[in-house]
Amino acid sequence: MTKYSLIGFTVQLLLMTSVIAFDLEAQRIKSVSNVKVDVDFKNVSIREVFAEIENQTNFNFTVFETDQFLKERFSFTAADISVEELLLNISKTIGLNFSKSITILACASSHLTAS
Repeated sequence: MTKYSLIGFTVQLLLMTSVIAFDLEAQRIKSVSNVKVDVDFKNVSIREVFAEIENQTNFNFTVFETDQFLKERFSFTAADISVEELLLNISKTIGLNFSKSITILACASSHLTAS
């Protein structure tokens, strides 16, 4: 076996191991509609809402720290509510749009205007 063949085989082996590991992780990832949380928000900032969802789930929010909507206040109480239902409620109340990529939830204000 030549040196390059050995390097190529090693690279393929590492890539295949990564694909298998990612596939196993993907099987454990749940949809926002299947993950339940208990919440009791009384006039808290959206930043605090996101922190609580992150504490109770494996989801993470991606936002710009300068986003003004993080300061918006939110009140809502529910037991055993899906993250999807909670995000829909936030969306209706505050006017945010959410998108999901594996366990990362990105959000942006729906009030953005094009320049």
